[in-house]
Amino acid sequence: MKSCCTGTPESLNVGQNLLIASNLFRRRFDHEISKLTGDDSISGANTQIIGFLVAHQNQEIYQKDIEKAFSLRPSTVSANLRLMEKKGYVRREYSTVDTRLKQVIPTEKAIELNSLLHKKGYEIEEQFNAILNKEEQEIMKKMLRKLIRSLESED
Repeated sequence: MKSCCTGTPESLNVGQNLLIASNLFRRRFDHEISKLTGDDSISGANTQIIGFLVAHQNQEIYQKDIEKAFSLRPSTVSANLRLMEKKGYVRREYSTVDTRLKQVIPTEKAIELNSLLHKKGYEIEEQFNAILNKEEQEIMKKMLRKLIRSLESED
């Protein structure tokens, strides 16, 4: 049996290639975030959560909503939210619907960061679009959605 991630991309299985591509994309995006914010403790995962919160500002969003939206474990979301709260990107307030729950609210700092990140995200997406033609992009999205659905159903 081959050891993980040795050899050329062509010799690796789909899962290994997907993991490598995901890691490279995340590293690239995290680097861009760090350049924009001057803060290397804010990651792509944090910015995805910020984007989600900003997009749903008119709703009460709870930790469980974030867990579900990104298929993350409670401990991961909890750690991310603690860091983001410490950095001033989110605040937690008691729900107006159910006082046993705390809603997660983006701060003005998060809203400003989200705007910057949208611009940078479009730039990075354009770079990827230059690599794959429209048909390849659609095929890749279709295949990734299929993999995601299959993996989610196994959870």
